[in-house]
Amino acid sequence: MPKEICQDRPTEEELENLSKKNIAMLKTGLGMPMANLPVAPFSQWLNGKLLSVDRGEVSARYQLRPEMANPTGILHGGLQCALIDELIGIACFTLGFPGFHLSIDITVNYLGRVKVDEEITCYSKIIREGNKIVNAQAEIRGPDNRVIASGHSNLLVTTKEVDFVKNFEQN
Repeated sequence: MPKEICQDRPTEEELENLSKKNIAMLKTGLGMPMANLPVAPFSQWLNGKLLSVDRGEVSARYQLRPEMANPTGILHGGLQCALIDELIGIACFTLGFPGFHLSIDITVNYLGRVKVDEEITCYSKIIREGNKIVNAQAEIRGPDNRVIASGHSNLLVTTKEVDFVKNFEQN
């Protein structure tokens, strides 16, 4: 088994302490553009604003831009999948595991469309938190609160530390 796979689950106390620390870090950025926060570069490029952060649940709002469009001017399907994956990843970060969660599968249901000059809201929630696998779901809602896409993913718990956390702790 590769060394980056979480071999031993941290104690409940360790998970709780790191979870509180990670949530507090994210909450410092509520309502602020993610481009200015200590998050992964892709999150910075997406440049959403965190609306809420709790253990296993996150929501964010994104202003869509022309470079996010498919040729017909609506939000690109690949970007919808990426938004779902990214927000699920942020929800996993709130769980308190010391390492990165690696997506091992993702399923997206494309249920509507939204123009790229509009705003969307994304929600993610952890469904099951296992010792080595986490299951999560997310959805994207348009400005009228219609579901644009929904998805779910299984993620592998690893011990690989993420750079943005190290950078945040150093500042």
